[in-house]
Amino acid sequence: MSRVIEIEVEGQPPIKGEALSLMSPRHKQSDRVVALLSAVQRLKSLNNFTDFGYYLIRLEVEVRCTTLPPKGNATNYLCGISDVLQARKPQGIDHLGELAGLSLFDNDRQNSKVTYRAIPS
Repeated sequence: MSRVIEIEVEGQPPIKGEALSLMSPRHKQSDRVVALLSAVQRLKSLNNFTDFGYYLIRLEVEVRCTTLPPKGNATNYLCGISDVLQARKPQGIDHLGELAGLSLFDNDRQNSKVTYRAIPS
């Protein structure tokens, strides 16, 4: 069975690029994390969708930016997005409220194919 979902988020995706967890309230990109998780929450409620569980997934990311190249690189964007979308232990993320328990898949090792492109907006 194949299932395709599409999530569109205003602004840039979270970029993984430092030791501090993206899920930390002190991370400078916490607003991007909240935006992505909020989009996941909307998608799940509108489509009666839970998650992909442990199945292999394919991730396609399109970053629209005013100037090329974008501020982040493909690897850091993809790692940031995967970190936010995978299931996590609820320790230290109480600040996210109801968003803390949201995920689309169990572990980022499930990414079997990844496509990335940056395009001008």
